[in-house]
Amino acid sequence: MKTPAKIIEVFKDNLYSQRIGKLDQKILMKDPYVNVNRYALVSPDGNIESHPHSGFESVDYVIYGQQFHGDNYGNANYLTPDSIQNINCGGGMLHKEIPVGVSYGVGIWVALPKNVRECKPDYQFADSSQIPTFKKNGATFSLLMGKSWGMKSKLYTQTPTVMASIDLEPGASHTQPIERDWSTFVYTLTGGIESAGTRLNEFEVGVVGEIDFINFQNKLENKKAKLLYFSGKPINEPYFVYEKGADAYLAENEEGTLAKEQEYIHSMNGFKEPVLDDVI
Repeated sequence: MKTPAKIIEVFKDNLYSQRIGKLDQKILMKDPYVNVNRYALVSPDGNIESHPHSGFESVDYVIYGQQFHGDNYGNANYLTPDSIQNINCGGGMLHKEIPVGVSYGVGIWVALPKNVRECKPDYQFADSSQIPTFKKNGATFSLLMGKSWGMKSKLYTQTPTVMASIDLEPGASHTQPIERDWSTFVYTLTGGIESAGTRLNEFEVGVVGEIDFINFQNKLENKKAKLLYFSGKPINEPYFVYEKGADAYLAENEEGTLAKEQEYIHSMNGFKEPVLDDVI
């Protein structure tokens, strides 16, 4: 018999950094998710120029505005509303994210398992027209990452994950199946939702128990609700994350991240080629 899940913990996103042109609300999450951050970038002060990453996958989902991505592996693209990209940083890469005016969205870091952490970097992209979507009784389910409801996204991570955008008209609901041993949470971006007696307000995160499915309801009479759903299979391996400004490295331990920083400083391995400045 299938058992409905409950939201077992609720917390609001935390202010991580704020400066002219940039606002970060960062949420530290459970394996395999390193963190999730809601960001707003305003050009030119919010430009994130060329910087290094390694050891994780960096996902950006743009909600409003436009931003440019360029990297040193020949990838260059413009993200527009409801488009998504996944950057597998592998053993090391350089990239930049530049808002075109204003860019507002959500970024997610997913840890790479140790056996593929040194892989060649890769880039995936889907615009709004390429995202599998279905609508039912006032609920719109858009599959941004992975597999769900018999649909398959263009984007995937090395460890299995599901990411979806769920829009609920007033009075609408959606039931989502869950893998019992996966880390699952939801993030309310607009309005509010209820699930098994627990309410999530705007910009609140709900950690979901490891059961079979969860139901979300929008009980507001005059406001739509928008939430992001995340579920991922833990890699169940120790890892350490080192950040300095926009630079970030994930490795088995601190020593491994500092070794990657030295590779970057000396322009070695994946940190050699220049970053593209425009779409080719």
